[in-house]
Amino acid sequence: MKKHVKVIMSATLLLWGAASLWAGDVAVFRNLGFSPDSRYFQFAQYGIDGTTQTPWVQVDTVDVPRNLFTPSGMSKVEYSVPATLGDDGLKALMAHLDSISVQRKGLKLDFLQQGRPIYFRVTGEATGTDYDNFSVLDYKTGRTAAVSLKKTINTKGTIKSSSFFINLEIKDKTGKAVGTYKVGHPDVVRKGVQNYTVVQIILTPNERALVFVIEREESDGKGGINLRNMVETLTF
Repeated sequence: MKKHVKVIMSATLLLWGAASLWAGDVAVFRNLGFSPDSRYFQFAQYGIDGTTQTPWVQVDTVDVPRNLFTPSGMSKVEYSVPATLGDDGLKALMAHLDSISVQRKGLKLDFLQQGRPIYFRVTGEATGTDYDNFSVLDYKTGRTAAVSLKKTINTKGTIKSSSFFINLEIKDKTGKAVGTYKVGHPDVVRKGVQNYTVVQIILTPNERALVFVIEREESDGKGGINLRNMVETLTF
């Protein structure tokens, strides 16, 4: 089943799953900007650890054309301070930004270079098929993108492991095929991850690449599920 999804320009319309629905914890995704040439992209995810109830943050930097982390492109910190009422962990990101300022300057990462979001997932699909297969219409360019997420999930005893990739077909405003692509690394098997969902698609500032934001459902090791984020990129 395919559906067209209208471009949404306000991030406030993105509906995040409530932490109360999970025995684990939920990460919040934050776009930290692109370099001026759109080569590098940095994002953060942060939250309150479901076990320790302390704030944590992870920052990842991606080489967009290569769809790989940059050298030393991942940092994660947990702060041993208690969470307060209504705390979502944002203070961990604010505290961590100073320590990555040199890296950001070296790669010319700019908070103001956010790219252009062309898809936000809103919850409410009737089945898994609905959120694994959908079509996005970019109203600015008239291009359409048919997205099909393919997952392989294995279970051994109580342990799940999985991999995925995305089949993508892009057409221009006349319906002419721009290209068919395979996005991601299907050879990478992630232990403890049991599901993937595309929650956001961002067009880079130079409009020559896409960043797919993927939400992972992964075991917290205690019978609960943590929601975490990752990205896959495609240059077309």
